[in-house]
Amino acid sequence: MKDNETIAQIRRIRREISQKVDFDPKRLVEFYKERQKARVEKGPAKPDR
Repeated sequence: MKDNETIAQIRRIRREISQKVDFDPKRLVEFYKERQKARVEKGPAKPDR
């Protein structure tokens, strides 16, 4: 059942992000491009231990 909870959480977050950009596909793509750019600049993620 954990998988269903995880999927529900992913869908909720996607909806929230879409709402932030007023459900505009072009703005959504720009949002993700900016996130990707920021992530690349930050460097590789550190493993959780």
